Amino acid sequence: MDPAETSGPVLTLLLIRQRDDPPAVRKAAALEAIAMVNPDCTIWSDGSAKSGTRDGGGGALIQLHRENREVETLVPAGSVCSSMRAELAAMLAAFTCLLAQPGETRSRIKTCLLCTDSLSGLQLLQRGPEAQQLVLAERVWAAMDSLGEQNTAIILHGQCTSNLQHLVSGRTDSSLTEQGQQEAELLGKYFRKNNIPIDRIYSSPLIRAYKTALELAGDRQQVIVDPRLIEKFYGVCEGIPEAEWFEMMQKSGKDVYHYTPEGGEPSESVHQRITDFFWSIVNETVPESTAASSTSGSSSSDRQAPRRTTVAAVTHGAVLYGYALFFMMELGALKLENPEATPICNTGVCQFDFWRDANGKLVGKMIYLNRLDHINGASFSVKKVAAGQMYD
Repeated sequence: MDPAETSGPVLTLLLIRQRDDPPAVRKAAALEAIAMVNPDCTIWSDGSAKSGTRDGGGGALIQLHRENREVETLVPAGSVCSSMRAELAAMLAAFTCLLAQPGETRSRIKTCLLCTDSLSGLQLLQRGPEAQQLVLAERVWAAMDSLGEQNTAIILHGQCTSNLQHLVSGRTDSSLTEQGQQEAELLGKYFRKNNIPIDRIYSSPLIRAYKTALELAGDRQQVIVDPRLIEKFYGVCEGIPEAEWFEMMQKSGKDVYHYTPEGGEPSESVHQRITDFFWSIVNETVPESTAASSTSGSSSSDRQAPRRTTVAAVTHGAVLYGYALFFMMELGALKLENPEATPICNTGVCQFDFWRDANGKLVGKMIYLNRLDHINGASFSVKKVAAGQMYD
């Protein structure tokens, strides 16, 4: 797997052995594969379920060859599960643990070899990320994809008072509601519990976004306030009911992206500052020199791996939905048949990965859109944003 030279991880079955082969034969095959690949990291994963259906769990031994050290991880796979699910849970735990390693460690990993006795699991994954129907298999691919050069998570702030009152807030500061604070806390706890690394967290200066970002950061790091992430200014429409604003927009004959109320910020201005923000992050974390170094002719042993960076940006509905996602579409990292009907929820997480191909061209890919795993099991539902309106 070499993200600098491919459009993502490449999964190859090297040496296939039968489960009933003697241990010595399977061990010899694994060692032969290691010798062939000469990986920077080897993952030995195993999962099992009692009687094939109950009390599943998995674990993995991660060998970091460039640092001459090992890491172990264990994970439950559910009280009712198949053996393959347990194997996939073990793989996911291994990649998640790998992603939680310090940036210096991750930057040394160009090739990762996964050793498992689950042929069915590997064959399932080999179909590619787009063909996966199991959520667990999708998450394994997402974790592998996250070993690319840059991961960008765009997050909508938690529910605020103006959301609850169905008002157009724009630049008007609006505090998080009790539920919004819970959403933000659950978001931060989920990232920390699952050891999801974040190198930098950016936030809009408005309090509803900043407080969400603070919960995401916890005590791990500082939040960087960037005014380019601030919500669109709606001029005379600031503070009015959303239904009234929507009616004004419809009467203007323009859509949500091109309608500018009197005294409001032009759409072109919002698009420009969001584009400036993302390009500044991308050019800093995925410089063009990355591709140049991958084609310089140096050997894999003396070539320095690109630094993997995870950046989170906490922003607002109009910015995220109307402009940030369109920036991703312009880069080819996102395809939406009907963007106006695409909902984004409070604290919904959108992840995009970027890298440069061998010619230096920036390549992007959507990993997921509006992910709400952190809300699962909560006693409340989240609000959705679509076409500039909030919905229950």
